[in-house]
Amino acid sequence: MKYAEYKIGEQNVVFSNSILGIESVIVNGKKVSEGFSWFGKDHCFKIGEDQYRLRPSISFDNFSLISISVYKNGDPVKFDNMITKSEKVKLGFKFVVSILLAVVVGIGFGMGLTKVMDGIIGLF
Repeated sequence: MKYAEYKIGEQNVVFSNSILGIESVIVNGKKVSEGFSWFGKDHCFKIGEDQYRLRPSISFDNFSLISISVYKNGDPVKFDNMITKSEKVKLGFKFVVSILLAVVVGIGFGMGLTKVMDGIIGLF
């Protein structure tokens, strides 16, 4: 899912994260950083002579529930996120649905495991 898109000079920078926690940074269609994280991983890359770092974190201040800090040569900078509000609402909705699905699967797994354990214990 695409969480952020920035225009840095002439470069298009996209931050995305899969439901499995694989984060990616793509600059002009080329993957420049990737890593696993559920709570945010720093992603470093260069554009020209400048070193950039994206730092995602969980935030309840926006619809997507993800906040991304951008640093240029170690200093915080502000770029407008180019994804639309409707895309952000969809991200928030997908996040909530994912959490609910995980809870339902967890409850189902727990109930199934309880039945199996009752059957095993009943044998003794």
